[in-house]
Amino acid sequence: MITVRSIRPDEADRFAALGHAPVRDALRAAWDDGSGRPDWTLLAEADGRPMARAALLAEPMGGGIETLEGVVAFPWVDADQPRHPEAFQLLMDALAERLAPLGPTTLDRRLNPETHADIDRMRPLLEASGFELFQEKAGFAWRPEAAIPATPVRLRISTLDEVGRDAYRRVMAATTAGTLDRNDRYYIDRCRPAPWAEQIMAALEPGDETSWLLGSHGEEPAGFVAVGSFDEETWTIVHIGVVPEHRGHGHVSELLAAADRAARERGFAAGLSDVDVENAPMIAAMERAGHRSDLRPWHVWHYRRQVP
Repeated sequence: MITVRSIRPDEADRFAALGHAPVRDALRAAWDDGSGRPDWTLLAEADGRPMARAALLAEPMGGGIETLEGVVAFPWVDADQPRHPEAFQLLMDALAERLAPLGPTTLDRRLNPETHADIDRMRPLLEASGFELFQEKAGFAWRPEAAIPATPVRLRISTLDEVGRDAYRRVMAATTAGTLDRNDRYYIDRCRPAPWAEQIMAALEPGDETSWLLGSHGEEPAGFVAVGSFDEETWTIVHIGVVPEHRGHGHVSELLAAADRAARERGFAAGLSDVDVENAPMIAAMERAGHRSDLRPWHVWHYRRQVP
């Protein structure tokens, strides 16, 4: 018989030792900051032998909405045991049950071959446990030997330092209409454009004020691109958008060229951004700008289970 139980606080090391990924520090950090709890940290066992593990993390949706959203953290299964798919399903049901009093909400799990080694096993396990593919994103890497794309100079580029946070946030909110990014669309529909833009502004870090850029056509703001740090040596496009009235004129390519120059000025040695695979215009623009999908294995499958 397979049973699912919460671990005791003194079992954190045993829980973390299952599998190969080092998760102990992250588990303890989640308990310390309140996003996780020992009673949300679960083992599926048969005759006292672990068959699967996972933990629930929950944090506010953001954008002024207090609804807590759940994340499946630290999943592992013993694939040598024939009943591990059943154990995993029971485990996911138990996580959903613990999240349900905070709902209606969602339980999410993102998979990425750059950080996870068990993608081929985990995807069907999630799908058999009530999760659906919510979004898929392709990774695009940049290297400094790539040529700065040649684009017409139609936009006047200003930094966030020059225009101020309020003006930048207004332009960001104005670009949301008709977005092809499924994750953005989901949150914009729930919290509306202005609070969504304020939430994105929370990603601003020291040093970003000169690389969060706004492009203006004449006196009218036409779009923005925010360049930030993915890690110490790598930059990323935190977000990019063009105001609907200014679409269709190639401004996204100008913004990407401006991002390229800003990244070089900040001394980054590499770049990594990702794009919803359904956003064909943005994928084409990234490729024209010298960002390539064949340099790194970065690719995100975002699975979601509805929790009533």
